[in-house]
Amino acid sequence: MKTLDLLLGAAVYCADQKFGRLSKVVIAPARGLVTDLVVESGGLLTKRARRLPLAAVEETADGRVYLALSADVVDDYPEYAEMELVDAAEGSALAVTPQALLSLATFHDVAPATRPVVTQSQKVREGIPAEYIVLERGVPIHYQATLAGHLEGVQTSDGQLTHLVMEPAAAVTHQQVIPMALVETLGETHITIATDKVEPAELPPYVPQEVLPNSEQLLGPEAAVAARITAALAADPRTRSGVVDVISDRGIVTLTGQVDSLTTRKIVEAITAVQPGVITVINNLKVQQSY
Repeated sequence: MKTLDLLLGAAVYCADQKFGRLSKVVIAPARGLVTDLVVESGGLLTKRARRLPLAAVEETADGRVYLALSADVVDDYPEYAEMELVDAAEGSALAVTPQALLSLATFHDVAPATRPVVTQSQKVREGIPAEYIVLERGVPIHYQATLAGHLEGVQTSDGQLTHLVMEPAAAVTHQQVIPMALVETLGETHITIATDKVEPAELPPYVPQEVLPNSEQLLGPEAAVAARITAALAADPRTRSGVVDVISDRGIVTLTGQVDSLTTRKIVEAITAVQPGVITVINNLKVQQSY
């Protein structure tokens, strides 16, 4: 069973470098599944967002998200794009929001119309079915008519949405988790907790997922580090053809085997160095000469 803590705003690491941050999660509400993540990278003027399948996540730990892909592979995934379609009320020739109408009037130094066109807006996301929910950090969570807190993230088990992580609005000093069985409505602009099942103060505290992921629980820490590195190398098309043996000893990782070029040798070392639990890399890889 693979469990993930997907905290919105968390740092996202590829197999070879830090990539960006988790900005959104995509949910198929009818099946209760988290299907995709939206990861933002770049600065203010170069910001880009990629839509990645949940299967691209290797693990989560210490408030971070680790992908089983290199940055180059992630760059090949589609960009996330959304736009807001505005429909005018029946009988109107033009759809203009009151805000846009006011801006236009201000620009031309004329008084805005007293009866702006009534509009309805709908967000459309490329590649995402209309019935899916896209959640961002900060969505208000209500209990009865009271604000209980704001959304901080979600938890999954084998892709199934199991809990929401909430930053409480009241005097509670720790984040809390809300089992999905207690969620009455789940929407992009509001979430409500079932009033007949629990009081907000009774919700369990959120316990961060530490560097004891599922693989470590099954294999032990050293074998888990080696397994994580091997999986990352196999997932990257630049390194998957190499024959690499990985040995981990208290954070010191030794690489032996053969690769096809000096470039590949460096990439293998770089991917290894950024894996959780790795302190030092001893690169004993040999370059196989081609004739």
